[in-house]
Amino acid sequence: LFTVHGLWPSNSNGPDPVNCKPKTKVPQAQQP
Repeated sequence: LFTVHGLWPSNSNGPDPVNCKPKTKVPQAQQP
């Protein structure tokens, strides 16, 4: 899903986009 993070791996590496906050929740879970 396209969120403030950009490309979100749909709850694969971290919490859902609903729980996801602008680079404050899981900066590690998101891989470039």
